Amino acid sequence: MELLFIEDLVKKYKYQQREIALEMGWSSKSDKAGLKRAEEMVQQSLRMLTIIREVQALSEGQLPLTKFDDARQSISELDDDYERLKKNDPTAAARLRDTRLVALLSDVGYREMRLIDEAFLEDYLVDALEEQDSFRGRVDVLLMEAPKAQEKTDLPGLDVLESMGGHATGGERSAAPLLSILAETAGHERIKLAVPAEGEIAIPRERFVSELKAAIDTAAADARLDREKGNLLDRPLAFVRRAIKHLATAAEAHEHARADARFDKAALQSALDDLQRRHAAFVQKLGDE
Repeated sequence: MELLFIEDLVKKYKYQQREIALEMGWSSKSDKAGLKRAEEMVQQSLRMLTIIREVQALSEGQLPLTKFDDARQSISELDDDYERLKKNDPTAAARLRDTRLVALLSDVGYREMRLIDEAFLEDYLVDALEEQDSFRGRVDVLLMEAPKAQEKTDLPGLDVLESMGGHATGGERSAAPLLSILAETAGHERIKLAVPAEGEIAIPRERFVSELKAAIDTAAADARLDREKGNLLDRPLAFVRRAIKHLATAAEAHEHARADARFDKAALQSALDDLQRRHAAFVQKLGDE
């Protein structure tokens, strides 16, 4: 992995950025303009490596480097957007970075990750999380719990980003707590959460991550619709089609869950009643036009 080679040049051989650029063959000494661009590439590589190492530090080494093998382009674009935002709004930059890292650890696709900006959490993800069983009624708790402070990784030359600990600001939702949860529970079977109204609860990690990914996918689809031209005309039909798809998925899930004694049939019936009322109101509104 290229980033590992660069890390070795920094840690083992104490190379400076210009020396790394030349060693990588990204430029020659005689090409001043090319050498400057190559040094910028080295700087970005170091920042990307810092991101990866700090996420690994959050997991206490449970997340292998191979987890990030296929994410180089996503991390590169994350760095570009982070650096652009950081100049004028460091808090917004942190929101974007933490949310994209949550998406990365949830195995969200590249196309969906590109739709995540600094407003994604509040504008789209909060509502999408409330639709998921593991998150319903717990979203504010999960997004406003202060993440644990983390020390910088002890990598000379790689301290180009501030530590990811302490991004969350008082009274604001942040993806940083979710990032900590995902990293700290890597390799675990269950996630334990302290929810004031429920006490400590345990959720299968596989289910938690699956529902988190589903929420991010849904939120990304909403963001995509908002950004497409003519979305005001397309959105009603798109949302109805999505509702049909979700209803089919719910019916399939019900077939697997209904035999379990823990299944809350009353809660499902209540939700279906609410669905019928909303459907009837929508149909009536269409008829009145």
